[in-house]
Amino acid sequence: MRSIVVIAVAVVISSSLQTAPAQEPENERLSSEAFRRGLKRLGLTDLLDYYVREYPPKDPIEAALLKRELRLNLYSDPSIPSEDRLEALEEATVLLRQLIADYPDHHSRFDWQLDVGRDLVFRKAEPYHNNIMFRGGTAEDFQALARITAQALGVFDRLINELIAAEAKIDSLTIKQFEKSAKSGHIERIEELQPKVRYFRLWASYYRCLTLEAGSAGLVAPLKEIVDYLNGESKLTTIEHRNSHYQAQSLLLAGMAYRLLGSSDRAEDYLFKAGTVVAAIPDFMERHDLRWVTLFSALERVKNFRDRGQYEMAVRTLDEFQSQLPANSPDQFSLHFALALLKGTVYRAHALALPSDASAERSQLLLTSRQALIDLAREHPRYQDEIYATLFDLLGDVEDASSLDSFEKNIYISGLLRRAAEVRVSGTEKARPDQEKNKLLEQAAQLALAVLQDDSALGLELRPEALFNLAVCRYEQDRVLEAIEQFSTLAANHPDFGKSRQAAGYAVRLSESLYNRATSSTRRTVRPFYLEALRNLLNFHRDSDLAAPRQFTYAEVLQEDGRHREAVEQYAMVQADDPRYLEMLFRIAECNLYLLRKIAVEGERRAVTSQASLTADSVARFQSKFNDSDTGASNRQLAESHLFAAEANMLSPTKYPDRALATLKGFESRFVDELDLLGKAMRIRILAYQALGELEQAAAIIPQYLKQDPQNAGATLQGLLNTFKDEIAQAEDAGQTEQAQRKAEDALIVARALHTWSKQSAAGLDNAGRLAFKLEYGEALLRTRRAGEALELFRSVAGDGLGKKAGGGNESGRALLGLAQAYLLDNNPREALPYFSRLYRDTPEDTDLWWRSFLGEIRCRIALDQDRRTLYNLISQKRVFHPQMGGPKHREQFEQLRTELSGES
Repeated sequence: MRSIVVIAVAVVISSSLQTAPAQEPENERLSSEAFRRGLKRLGLTDLLDYYVREYPPKDPIEAALLKRELRLNLYSDPSIPSEDRLEALEEATVLLRQLIADYPDHHSRFDWQLDVGRDLVFRKAEPYHNNIMFRGGTAEDFQALARITAQALGVFDRLINELIAAEAKIDSLTIKQFEKSAKSGHIERIEELQPKVRYFRLWASYYRCLTLEAGSAGLVAPLKEIVDYLNGESKLTTIEHRNSHYQAQSLLLAGMAYRLLGSSDRAEDYLFKAGTVVAAIPDFMERHDLRWVTLFSALERVKNFRDRGQYEMAVRTLDEFQSQLPANSPDQFSLHFALALLKGTVYRAHALALPSDASAERSQLLLTSRQALIDLAREHPRYQDEIYATLFDLLGDVEDASSLDSFEKNIYISGLLRRAAEVRVSGTEKARPDQEKNKLLEQAAQLALAVLQDDSALGLELRPEALFNLAVCRYEQDRVLEAIEQFSTLAANHPDFGKSRQAAGYAVRLSESLYNRATSSTRRTVRPFYLEALRNLLNFHRDSDLAAPRQFTYAEVLQEDGRHREAVEQYAMVQADDPRYLEMLFRIAECNLYLLRKIAVEGERRAVTSQASLTADSVARFQSKFNDSDTGASNRQLAESHLFAAEANMLSPTKYPDRALATLKGFESRFVDELDLLGKAMRIRILAYQALGELEQAAAIIPQYLKQDPQNAGATLQGLLNTFKDEIAQAEDAGQTEQAQRKAEDALIVARALHTWSKQSAAGLDNAGRLAFKLEYGEALLRTRRAGEALELFRSVAGDGLGKKAGGGNESGRALLGLAQAYLLDNNPREALPYFSRLYRDTPEDTDLWWRSFLGEIRCRIALDQDRRTLYNLISQKRVFHPQMGGPKHREQFEQLRTELSGES
C-alpha cells in the first residue's frame, strides 16, 4: 500500500519548500552524471541500475545516494515480495547512516538525517501504522510501531538540537563569514529545515501516542505539544491551504490528536474542516494526492462519534463516505475491509452500551456488528482467507476460546485449521506433530459444535460456516463418515450458503470414493451416507457440474439398497443425452420386475395387474430403444429383458403362459453365450407348462435339455438351481415358510437331475466337478428335510476321503457341515457335535462357515442338555466382539437361542 503520509509530506512540504533544480550547463549535458539524471527523470530505473553498476560515479557520495535511490525504487515496487522490499528499505537507510558517519561535516548531513527519520516514520513504520489505523492492529503491530517511532523521535530530536546549535553558531559569525554562509545557501537551508523537522517530528510523536493506552501518563503531553504547535507557533491549521498547501494535513493531525485527548467536539471540528479543505482544492492533482486526508478524516470522525456514543451519526458518516467510493472492485478490497471492521466496532460498542434487559436488541446489534465482515467475505471468496487470517491475528492469544462470540469462534477455528495444516513432522519424534495436529483439530471441532448450538441471531447466521468447518475438522481427523454427514447436511439445510455447493461436491466425492473401495459388507455401512450425499446434490445443487453424471448413479445405488420404486423415479430423470440412457431403460424394467415379484406375493389383485403392466411397458420401451441403437447396452441385457417379459406374464393375476412361452421361443439359439440365463428361461418354461396343465412337457424339459446340450447343461441347470436358491432365501427372509418349502422341492428336482447328469460320461466332468454337484444335491436334500437320504450322501462323501480336514477348502467345509447338519436333522446331536466343533475350530473367524458351525454346535449342546447359562454366555461373548453376528439371518437365529436359553417366552 502506498504510504499516504509520505505522499502528504513529499507533495506538500517538499514541493513548497524546495527550490527547482538549476538548468544544466551545455558542456555537462553529455556527461555521465547528466546521463544518470536523465535516466532517473525518465523513470528508467532498471537501465539506471545497470548503468550505475557498469559505470559507477567517481564521487563516493553520489554513488551511495544513487544506490540508495535504486534501493528505494525496489521498496516502492508492490510486485516484489514484502520481505525483499523491507530488506531494500533497510539497505537504503543504512547507506544514509553510513554517509552521516563518514562525512559528519558535509553540507547535506542535515538532509540525510532528516531522510533517515522519514525512512523510519513513513516507510519502515508504515505497515504497522496502517494495520492499526485500518484494522485495529495486533500486539506485534503496536510493539513494532512503538520501537520504530522511538528511534525516529531520537533522530529528529538530535537533528533539531544540531540545527539549533548551527543557528546559534551563525549568530557568532563575523559579517564576512555570515555573508559567505548566506551566499552558499547554508543559512537559508537551516531555516528551511527547522519547520520540516518539527513537522515530521509531530507525525512521529502522534504515531508514538497510538501505541500508548488511553489515559496513560505519557499520552497527554505529546498530544498537547502537537495541537499547540499546529495552532499556535506554526499556525499551520489557520493559514489557508492555497497559500501553505499543508493546512488540510495539519487540520487532520490536530483533529486526530484532539480525539486521543478526549476533546471530541474539537476533534470533530478539525476533522470535518480537513475534509472540507481537501474538497475545495481547485487543482485536480493536488486534490487527488490528498485523498488520504479525506479518508483519514472520515475514519477518525466515525471513531470520534463512536467513542462519544453517537452511534447513528457514526454509521451515517461511514455510509456517506462509502457511498462515494467505487464499487467493490478488487483494488478497493482493503479499504472496504477496513470500513467493515470500523462499522463493526460501532455496532458492537452500541450493543455493549445497552442495559442488560435489552437482550433482543443487543443480540441484533451484535449480529449487525459482524454482518459487514460476513457479507464482505461472502462477496469476495478469494479474499476470505486474508480476512480471516487478519482477524485471527487481531484476536491474538486467547486464553479461553469458549468465551468468544460465534463470529470470533469461526475466526479462531480458521486459524486453528491453518495451524494444523502447517504442522510438519520433524526429527525422529514423529508422533508429536500428529498429536499436536489432532489437538488443534479437536479444539476447532469443539468450537464449531459450540457455534452450532448458539441460537442467537449471530449464531444462526454463522451456523453454515461452522458446519463446513466441522466437516473439514472431521475429514482431517480421518473421521470421514462424519465429514460426509456434515458436508451433506450443509448442502441440504443451507443451499444458499457460498460453500454449500462445494460441500455437496465434497460429500459426494468422499462417499463415492469409500463406496467404490468398500467390500460388500462395508458398502452397507457407507451406502446411507452416499445416498444422502447424492440426494442433496441433485435436490439442492442440480446446476452443479457434478449433478448430471450422478443422476444415474443415485438411482443405481437406490436399486442396490433395495429401494426399487424410488430407483425407478430417479432413473426416469436421466436425460436422453446421458451415455447410460439405454442402460437406464433396462434398469427401470429390472426394478419394475422386482416390484412385481414382491407385490405378486403380498399385494392385491389390482396392484399386481398395474405393476405387471408397468413392467411389460418398461421392457417394451427398452427393447424398442435397443433395436434403434448400437451402443449403451449389452446383448445380455436384451436376453434378460426377454426373461423379464416372460416372467411378468407369469406373475400377472391373469397368467399368460402362452405369451411367456412365445417370448422365450428360440431363446437358446439367440443367446447361446448366456449359459446361466438359459436355466432361468427353462424355469419359466417349466412354470408356464405347469400353468397350462402340460405337466409332461414341463417334466420333459430337464432331461431333454440334458440330452440336447450335455456340455453346457451343467452351467445351465446350475443357473436354474441358483435361481431357485435365491428365491428360497428371499422367501425365508420374508417369513414365507410354505412358499420357501415349495421352492425347495422344485430346487431338489433340479439338483437331483444335475447329480444324475454329472455321473454320466457325456458330462465330461472330473472328480471335483462331480463332487460339486453331489454337494448341491445333498444340500437340496437338507433344505427339504430328507435327513436319511442326506446322511447317506454325506457319509459317502466322507467315505471318499473328502472333508476329513475342516477348513481344508470350500468342498471340504461344505462336506463336513452337510454331514453335521444331516446328523442333527436326524436327531443325532451327539454324532453331529464333533463335526461342528472341528469346523468351528479350524475355519477362519467371522466367515459364513464359521458362524454356521458355531450355530450348529450350540444347537447340539442344547439338545444334549448341557449347561444353559454357559451356552448363553458363549453367545453373549460373541455379541461383544462381533456385533453383527455374521449378518441379519444368523443374528436372528442366535437371538432366538439366547431367548430360549434365558428361559424368556
